[in-house]
Amino acid sequence: MAEREGLLKPNTISFGQQLRGEDLGKANDPAISCDLMIVVGSTLVVQPASLIPSIAKENVAILGYYNPFSIITFPYG
Repeated sequence: MAEREGLLKPNTISFGQQLRGEDLGKANDPAISCDLMIVVGSTLVVQPASLIPSIAKENVAILGYYNPFSIITFPYG
């Protein structure tokens, strides 16, 4: 196994970090055209990312939602 130096950071956004507008824009097109969107592990509370499932639902996608740790109900029921 090769040795690595430095911090490895996955392609995720941590709480408090801003999404780049470019990345958020890239998420809108698939949300508009998808037939099914599956959301796993998100509370769907933090905006603007929480708006992406609503974009899919407005365009008649079926939404699947799973978060075993959330105490809120699925907001796009």
